[in-house]
Amino acid sequence: MAERKRTSVDTVKRETTKRIAVEEALNRALEYFKRLYASQSVSSVQLEEVVLSDDNDYWFITLSYREPDQILGAIKSTTKYKIFQIHAETGAVKSMKIRDV
Repeated sequence: MAERKRTSVDTVKRETTKRIAVEEALNRALEYFKRLYASQSVSSVQLEEVVLSDDNDYWFITLSYREPDQILGAIKSTTKYKIFQIHAETGAVKSMKIRDV
């Protein structure tokens, strides 16, 4: 008789949990960013990276954006990066962190 392979609780969870699509996670990150930075002068918001956590619980979305230099203004701008942690099942934004490059 063939031995039946045991399935761990984590594996069952990954297989049965419905998660939002990566496009939806990106939209949640963009909406959150736009709300928080509505009063600031930022431009060229772009998607840089997308990672699904090893446990499939979170999407990590990295966005870049351009921010004018405080002194030189429109003449020179700096690229900055933010990492958003999005709950893969609910789509809730759990955190937004600075990413140093």
